[in-house]
Amino acid sequence: MLDQALKSHKPPTAAELTERYLEAHPPPTAHTMTDLAIVMAPYLDTEHAQMLVRAAFVLANQSEDAMLQKKGYKALSRLAAQSAESPARQLIESVMTEQLIPMLIESAGSVGAGSRRDRLMLISALARNLADDQLHFIPAMLSEAIMGTKEANERARNVAFETLLVMGRRMGQGGVIHMATVGGDTGMAAEQDANIVEFFKMTAAGLAAQTPHMVSATIAAISRTLFEFHEQLDVQFIIELMSTVLMFVVNNNREISKSSLGFVKVIAVVLPKDVLLPHLDEIVPSICKWSHEYKNQMRLKCRHILDRLARHLGLDAVAKAMLEEHQKLIINMRKREQRLQRAKENGGAQQSTNGDSAQAKTVAAAATAAGKKSFGSAFEDIIYGSESEFEDSEDEQPGGAKKRNDRAKKNKGGRQVES
Repeated sequence: MLDQALKSHKPPTAAELTERYLEAHPPPTAHTMTDLAIVMAPYLDTEHAQMLVRAAFVLANQSEDAMLQKKGYKALSRLAAQSAESPARQLIESVMTEQLIPMLIESAGSVGAGSRRDRLMLISALARNLADDQLHFIPAMLSEAIMGTKEANERARNVAFETLLVMGRRMGQGGVIHMATVGGDTGMAAEQDANIVEFFKMTAAGLAAQTPHMVSATIAAISRTLFEFHEQLDVQFIIELMSTVLMFVVNNNREISKSSLGFVKVIAVVLPKDVLLPHLDEIVPSICKWSHEYKNQMRLKCRHILDRLARHLGLDAVAKAMLEEHQKLIINMRKREQRLQRAKENGGAQQSTNGDSAQAKTVAAAATAAGKKSFGSAFEDIIYGSESEFEDSEDEQPGGAKKRNDRAKKNKGGRQVES
């Protein structure tokens, strides 16, 4: 029935894609039959799994019908995610080298926006169990996974980040990559050892891209994978990687610089004190470029990072690396510390005890919650964590509150501040 429905199906016209038309008419039979086949995927025997794989290959190349293309990738990802003993998974493995991997590589340029998430899910499922002679699949699909980290859809971004982690774990298991089968001019040796360092080198190649979008996506990918795999990397390699990315912090393109500041947030958390201290003279001046920004959150991000560095390495160490023109930030940070200290002292012994007890309970609860979080949640807390605690610091300066009120009035009426 699925074959018959696909044969009689015609790509929808522009009028048939409007919301009014879709509400008034049932979905095409081909769409309905494909959905049913996807639901039944875990229960298919070998014969029917072959039929679905054959149909999914056709659907994945349906660039004229974005919905059918999406369903084709969804069907393949559902089959690839089955257990190793299932007929569906065994069938996928039998066609991977000769059919599925070449199809994914060749069709990269014709993927619709709505199909990217399901395609990334398929790539992730395949990368998880690659054989040694299939490792060329990782460098061939790596740039697509990197670009996926900049998708507008949050779920697609999450899948892209997870795909990068799956690729990194598989590279960490070892093997040899035959670069000749990747296609294109890779500029690399015919064979490359598969390891986590090589994976980072392949990812970092995106920093040489011509478009700010790709450079920004590459930095985001490096930040996420470094957070996950930093314990498996040599310290010297991390330092070299850090020095390279820090050059982009002062880039005038805001998309690139924002991703770079996110990278600095990660290294401020994952790197030990003895590794960070010798490089503060390189880190602090780079991020202070944005300390005078008023029209967006870049200034706030800068101060947030400085505060983290101060808590991790000490305020005096940060102040020593700060240029004279930015010492006002250190003055404000010291004032905040002094206010907190005075508030604690003026609270009295009993209040202090109660406060410490409440704080201890809060810290314990936070630690317990953190233990239950996935690495992805912890990473997002680092990159996208609340910075509202610093928003009132402008009031420390004369006229600071007035400036904030003036900006609030200026942006009144639905206009959003650029972020």
